[in-house]
Amino acid sequence: MLHDLDSSLEALLHEQLPVDLREQTTISFASPGSDFPPPSVTLPAISLFLYALSENHDLRSSRPDWELRPDKTAYRKPNAVRVDCHYLVTAWARDGVPSPEQDEHRLLGAAMLALLRHRELPASALRGALAASDKPVRTSVLHGEHVRSIADFWKVFGGKPRPSFNLIVTVALDVMPVEEGGALTKQSVVKVSSK
Repeated sequence: MLHDLDSSLEALLHEQLPVDLREQTTISFASPGSDFPPPSVTLPAISLFLYALSENHDLRSSRPDWELRPDKTAYRKPNAVRVDCHYLVTAWARDGVPSPEQDEHRLLGAAMLALLRHRELPASALRGALAASDKPVRTSVLHGEHVRSIADFWKVFGGKPRPSFNLIVTVALDVMPVEEGGALTKQSVVKVSSK
């Protein structure tokens, strides 16, 4: 599922970035530490680093009611678990450009605008299991919650601090099978009166 989410975010950015950036920018999911970029990434790049996963308790719902299929068999589909996927988004300029900071700000701003346009990932960007699901994939950009201590984050990764923003993508996971209730039966009650 996480690889489908990464592919979906990459597709969205390739759809939404300005044409000149789209053609030359690599979308990466590698750690933005001191060894960035890895050999597989060509600069310039936008990095979406998945740094945390947590259950979204606000979207937890109660147990569903029994439903009937056309053949009159009953079933109950357990509610999906909502998981928040926390990404740190950074931008990386090509080596040798006159003002790498401005290039990185331009890339980061374009990524931010592309992601802010959608509170849910559009169907055109969804890949794999996410495309087959009937549940929305929600996004929150510039959410108040950022990496708890951004200075500590860069220190741990051995990298030079750089501008970034937080992206939270909420996916729904069906973790339990459908509960089968069997076929409905009709019961006839006959009342006999002794009058």
